[in-house]
Amino acid sequence: GTPLQNTLLELFALLHFLDPEKFSEPKSQAEFFSTIEARFKDEESLNSDLKVSQIHELLRPRMLRRMKSDALPESIPAKKWVEIPCALTDFQRELYINILEKNYKKLNDGIQS
Repeated sequence: GTPLQNTLLELFALLHFLDPEKFSEPKSQAEFFSTIEARFKDEESLNSDLKVSQIHELLRPRMLRRMKSDALPESIPAKKWVEIPCALTDFQRELYINILEKNYKKLNDGIQS
C-alpha cells in the first residue's frame, strides 16, 4: 500500500511530522497546492502536471518507492498453487449445514433474481 493519505492536508500533516522546520504550516502549504488550479484555469493539464511534479519533488527525499521489478528479481520462480482438500470436522459440518439451511431461501432467491 501507499503511505499517502486522502487529502493534501493529511499529506502535509505527515510531512510536518517528519520535518517541522520545512513544513511548519501544513494547512497553508496544502492550500497552496489546492489553489494552483485557480492560477492555471485555462490550462488544466498543465495545472495537474505541475501539481504532481511539485509534490513528487517534495516527497522524493522523504519516500522510497519500490517497484515490483526492483523487489522481485527474475530468479524467483513463478507462484505455484497447490490445493490440499481436507474434510470438515463434525462440528464444522454441523455449523455449515445450519447456516446453509437458515440462509437457503435467501440464497435461492438471489440465484433466481
